[in-house]
Amino acid sequence: MSIRKDTKNGKWIAQIGSGSNGTRKKKSFKLKREAEYWVELSKQKMKSGDNPFIDIEVLLEGYLSSLSGNGEGHQRDCRIVLEDFIKFNRINTLDHIGVSEVLKYRDKLTNSHRTINKKVGYIKSMLNYAIKRGYVQTSPLGLLDKLKESKYEQRALSENEISEFLRVAKETAPIHYPIFVFLAYTGCRRNEGVSLEWENIDLVRKMVSIKDKPHIKIAGIPFRCKWGSSRVIPLRRELIALLKTFDQASSWVFMNDLGNNLYNNFYRAFKRTLARTSIIRPEEVHPHTLRHSWVSHMLKSGVPIQDVSKMAGHRNLATTAKYAHFIGDDKTLHFNIDRLPEFTDGPQMDPEDDEAE
Repeated sequence: MSIRKDTKNGKWIAQIGSGSNGTRKKKSFKLKREAEYWVELSKQKMKSGDNPFIDIEVLLEGYLSSLSGNGEGHQRDCRIVLEDFIKFNRINTLDHIGVSEVLKYRDKLTNSHRTINKKVGYIKSMLNYAIKRGYVQTSPLGLLDKLKESKYEQRALSENEISEFLRVAKETAPIHYPIFVFLAYTGCRRNEGVSLEWENIDLVRKMVSIKDKPHIKIAGIPFRCKWGSSRVIPLRRELIALLKTFDQASSWVFMNDLGNNLYNNFYRAFKRTLARTSIIRPEEVHPHTLRHSWVSHMLKSGVPIQDVSKMAGHRNLATTAKYAHFIGDDKTLHFNIDRLPEFTDGPQMDPEDDEAE
């Protein structure tokens, strides 16, 4: 620890730590007594077990390394959010993180409340890591309340709504129409469709393979399937007929007039198309809604949940089972129950009752 006077501007420079372990901290003051007070306060904090001046990059890399046992998708999401948070607030050391910085960052986010709470959770987790490492004793975010999340169920579009959406897209968004059709018929995620290359399409076997593509960057990040959900999905005849009309000169399956993939304007084209339909509550409909709709219609059509889960790339059946509330209309339930074999030779239904069905 040292205090020295800068001969150029006349300010007093206080410094603690050597910097060899990421703990060096400098600060300038107009008065010498202010610098002495800051150094003394720093000594007291370090004696109490706190080390709030650790370099933020050292802390970040240490925290991300501790996540090595988690999935690659989770590690990637944490890095993106935390680096954005640090850059937005110009944070250099751990002591620069407080409630006000998190609130300012939270206010600039435009995601749903659920997603915003998730991103703030990454920041809280990094501070909890700092506590475990002994850098600080408590987190300043302990009393920060979550944003209230909406309670409405996941939205799925009806058959007529999907048909109308695609019909409007064909007229008003011809460049994006093919990828909308692809997502509606395969249940793929947006980025899985955006990153699709012709090497992933087998028109002979009528299959599409979804897999990691480290050589392709989406929003600056190498593309990885969520939760490692590489898989193969069969293609419907309507989709095959559409794909056969494409020029396969480029590696991309879906691209714009400049030969680039459709990531940049995808959301805008989707919402612009949606606004021209009669679909109610459009604020609840997003590109991912096509995936939800695909899962629900597959289950409603009687496809075994294990097969739906495998084609959707879900980690477990519990995720797929969440869509059960989409398939509960009486007609479908009766149709499904009638698919059971006959187990007994008991009384038969009256023909008149059968006709009433």
